[in-house]
Amino acid sequence: MKYLMSIYLFADLLSDKSLIENVQKGDTDSFEKIVKRYEKKVYATALRMIKDPDEAYDVTQEVFIKVFKYIQNFRGDAQFSTWLFRIVSNACIDMIRKNAKEKGKTFSIDEPIQIQEKESYLLELESKESTPEQTLEKKTKLQIIKDAIYHLPEDQRIAVILRDIQGFSYQEIAEMTDSNLGTVKSRISRGRFYLKQYLKDNEELFSS
Repeated sequence: MKYLMSIYLFADLLSDKSLIENVQKGDTDSFEKIVKRYEKKVYATALRMIKDPDEAYDVTQEVFIKVFKYIQNFRGDAQFSTWLFRIVSNACIDMIRKNAKEKGKTFSIDEPIQIQEKESYLLELESKESTPEQTLEKKTKLQIIKDAIYHLPEDQRIAVILRDIQGFSYQEIAEMTDSNLGTVKSRISRGRFYLKQYLKDNEELFSS
């Protein structure tokens, strides 16, 4: 039993490089492992960028279809996550531009996030110790932050999310968005300045 558990643990710890090499040889099980490893992060990134849960789900599906289609072209010149989130960024930009004239779309922060038919994830906004009042306050603060991000121009929004939420380096973001390093730094700086000003208008809530 311990031997079998070790095998399963080893499979879960396979590097992206090993999984990609397996997929390039036709191993679809390895592709499913890649999807399982990144699907939540891809969906969360898409949701933050484009707001609508259904559209974020569509983008997530589109991203992994493209990954499967083009993974033979991946040669490891950059990290797989950089290559993957370049696809995510482009897909989100396409969706944002497609819906640029649409207004009034909303989503509930309690709505389940469905990635696979048998999996459902809820946005965790409160601890078990939180009172109903504290939970409501946290949700309100989170919504204010989300609203601030959604008000950013698309290039700043994507750069700020990739840097300050997903934790990618400036250079990685430059590669993902086909931009030079100076442009990325400028977008993040301007985005952060706007967010600071936006949140300052709600400082009474955040100081409570």
